Amino acid sequence: MLEQIKEKESLQNNSIEPSQDSLASIVLEIEKIPQEHWSNLLQIIRLYGESVKIKTPPVDAASKVIDELTNQDPIVKAARQQALLQLLETWAEKGDEQEQKETWAILSQALGVNDSSISA
Repeated sequence: MLEQIKEKESLQNNSIEPSQDSLASIVLEIEKIPQEHWSNLLQIIRLYGESVKIKTPPVDAASKVIDELTNQDPIVKAARQQALLQLLETWAEKGDEQEQKETWAILSQALGVNDSSISA
């Protein structure tokens, strides 16, 4: 029996994905620890869980925006361009004219728009 447990633990050390065997190995390790220390172990496990959550990159909003901007679907692309034109027209109606011209120059270059005006 002891050899089977050691064999399972050995297999788990080489395994990447968690499984029922890894859970069994964790339980076996916990059973080796005196019960009076389980509350400390629980705190350690919780702290470890929190540290893993922090290190796991959250869903990045910037990645979603980049994915949306690089979407090559012609319908999505046309809708995106129309929305940008509407935004630029809104900016043209109010605000600092020099800043608008600079912004338009940067955006038109990035969008590959050859027209020097903001009209649709």
